[in-house]
Amino acid sequence: AALTAELEKLKKESESAKDKAEMARRAKQLMKKGLADFVRERVNEKIGIDKDSILIATTHCHTSGPFTDTLGNFRDRIQIEEVEPELDAELDKFYLEMVRLLSADAIIHAYQRLEDAEISFAEGNPQNINFVREYVLKNGEVRTNPAAYSDDIVKPVSEPDRSLPIFFVRNKEGKPMGLLTSFALHHDTIKGSKMCTDYSGYVADNLKEKYGKNFTTLFYSGFCGNINHLNFMNKENHVTETSYIVQVLTDEIIKAEEKLVPLKEDKLDCRWETV
Repeated sequence: AALTAELEKLKKESESAKDKAEMARRAKQLMKKGLADFVRERVNEKIGIDKDSILIATTHCHTSGPFTDTLGNFRDRIQIEEVEPELDAELDKFYLEMVRLLSADAIIHAYQRLEDAEISFAEGNPQNINFVREYVLKNGEVRTNPAAYSDDIVKPVSEPDRSLPIFFVRNKEGKPMGLLTSFALHHDTIKGSKMCTDYSGYVADNLKEKYGKNFTTLFYSGFCGNINHLNFMNKENHVTETSYIVQVLTDEIIKAEEKLVPLKEDKLDCRWETV
């Protein structure tokens, strides 16, 4: 899965590095115990960013690489070695170690490339690509992804969040550098066990084609635990194709560029709380 990280300059150069907040995005399904501490400690040691100012997030992507080394029972149950022998437990351990190092070094490398930038904000509202996956049936029951009850579906239990916040970053010469965005949709639109980033990675590829190969997209999953790409109100075809999702999000982001409003503040605070 794609690994990206971007560090924006938040205060003047004379101020301490520990007061700059860093956001690192990890496109993975599960958080390996100890990874967050390793990344924070390595970054703090190398460039001095305060450990409490580093946020590590996951996209819950169903087709990311392994993010735990405790797959024994799972592998035995589905006989994964017979299906795909290249999925080797020893290679998984090597991969996991590389993930830890590359996650930290991505932040360090971004810090070394700091430059003055301007941030603008706009919000998109893409339609018909994300859907609440629980439905009310005629008998009053609520079913999740009720393919077997298609004739009895009355309505979804609620409507999904379709907001698409966009923080767009340009350098002082006006050249696009990257953006931070978020959308509420499960990263599970592509079937199979081949590794990929799912829809957000393809959106990032499209934006590189539009704005240049160094354009960086930071994507954070919205509140999507109960939201996916299946629309069971559509009786003929309830699957929303990944290619369509990618195009809708790409178009919405590019269209939003016309209504970007520059942010007046030049400081980003960083807070966290365990819940």
